Amino acid sequence: ESINSSVYDEEPDCVEIRPKVRSYKEKSSRRAIEYKTERKQEMLAQYLRILEEEKLIIEGYIKDNAIRISDLPIIKPHVRVTLLKWISKACANEKKVAKTEDGRVFRLIETADKSPCTLLCEDGNLEMPAYELLFE
Repeated sequence: ESINSSVYDEEPDCVEIRPKVRSYKEKSSRRAIEYKTERKQEMLAQYLRILEEEKLIIEGYIKDNAIRISDLPIIKPHVRVTLLKWISKACANEKKVAKTEDGRVFRLIETADKSPCTLLCEDGNLEMPAYELLFE
């Protein structure tokens, strides 16, 4: 501090001032758009491949144009979910007829003795009526 020094001789201090408004947001830096078409195509191909594998597994359980729940071996969870989805679709229809995702029409038939059966699955067992899905 000197009587001969000036304000202009000192180094300035920088203070960042931001508005006290709630809706204030700092500007984001600009970046180029990333094209992810290749990744999207890979993901789509992988998804379609998985769907095809699941379809082939379910078609493997169709014997004589029918799937009998009581005759099924231990099944994977996605097969159980698909079968239960089909059964619920058919139960919602008064004629017990429904259509699968790939367009196949089937009729849900309950066995005459109405005895329950156990659907064996990798993640647990399910006690349910012994249904038969008869494809047309």
